[in-house]
Amino acid sequence: MKNKLFTIFIGAVISAVLFNACDNKEKPLKKYDYPGKKEVLSFCIEKTEYYDDRIEVTFSENSIEMAESVICYDENFNQITETVDFTIKDDVLTIYSKTSEKISALRVDIDSDEYFNIRYLDSDSYAMLQYNWADDYGMKASGDIDSFYTEEEKRRQAEIAAQNIKKNNEAFALIEGIWESRDGSKRLEIGKKSTEDKEYKNIDFYDYQKDEIYPTESVRADSLNVIDSDTEPVVVEVIEIDHLDHLTEFRLYSNMTEIECSLSDERMYKKS
Repeated sequence: MKNKLFTIFIGAVISAVLFNACDNKEKPLKKYDYPGKKEVLSFCIEKTEYYDDRIEVTFSENSIEMAESVICYDENFNQITETVDFTIKDDVLTIYSKTSEKISALRVDIDSDEYFNIRYLDSDSYAMLQYNWADDYGMKASGDIDSFYTEEEKRRQAEIAAQNIKKNNEAFALIEGIWESRDGSKRLEIGKKSTEDKEYKNIDFYDYQKDEIYPTESVRADSLNVIDSDTEPVVVEVIEIDHLDHLTEFRLYSNMTEIECSLSDERMYKKS
């Protein structure tokens, strides 16, 4: 009987110790779960917990093992100017900070070919963009783009896009047309082409000395910039974004009737 009572007593003591240990586990100051989050990427964030000296961001299983750097931002996506120490273990990114309560957004660089931006961690629905390097494109974003930006940011982006379209059209008008060398051996055809879903600006360069009926080189004019329109030559830079921002330079002379470019070693003259 004594042994039985002693066993019960020891069991009660152990239970009390375990209960106190669990009860004394540090609790977060704030915790955010994302149960209603519609996932777009192949991984997600399950929860974010805020403590006095850190935040802990828990990712879905097997989605993050390492990172090269982490940058923290506040709720307005302004960078928080402090050195960031962090660890990653079991898909939990722990960021140590004396101002942890200000952290609302992150940039996490996995390596030179991948990073992701996260916003609204301190809400019931975060937004995340993943950037991956593509050889024919550069850093390409995927994720919930519409949710990532605020309405004001989207309005401003639309304004900038409209300004860029206007700038590109004005610059393209300076070089658009047919240009040929004096002997007819070199030819530029600069105009607009279209596919099934979009119209684009295009530059075809022909070198007939090579006995080819197809363009020696074709360049898509994705972005154009006039360097100086007040002095001669007027310089127009053409960037092809799909090919790692490939730059082609055009130099205009004689009231925009003569052209030189980095595609050819001969000056060409406007035909139409």
